Amino acid sequence: LYLLEKQTRDFRLVRMGISGIPLSMQYRFGQWITETAEKLKRRTAIIASGDLSHRLQETGPYGFHPSGPVYDEKVMDVMGRGAFTELLDFSPTLLDEAAECGHRAFVIMGGALRDLEPRVRRLSHQDVTGVGYGVCIYE
Repeated sequence: LYLLEKQTRDFRLVRMGISGIPLSMQYRFGQWITETAEKLKRRTAIIASGDLSHRLQETGPYGFHPSGPVYDEKVMDVMGRGAFTELLDFSPTLLDEAAECGHRAFVIMGGALRDLEPRVRRLSHQDVTGVGYGVCIYE
């Protein structure tokens, strides 16, 4: 938000939380965001923020679990290709074992971007503290 405010102060912010509804409904929620923005004829920026796995290192917040690196590799591959529908294929077991906290936000964003064919830029993936951090941009 800090960087967005550096570009313009002329925007409205709608903060949305995530819930325990199925991933398919989260995805549909993202589609509704795009449909609404189109009906209102508004430019829209979506910031889907959340960590990847919290189980990448023994010294991390939840210790190490083999599913941690598997999740990070898989989600960075999917997000780096902009293959948003594949976000729906992640098993609940993998999400739980990886102790991720951003997947639902990514699914909502994926639903919003689904039909827009954005240009994808995968910028980085880091694991410094046992928690995965990935950055992608979709224009």
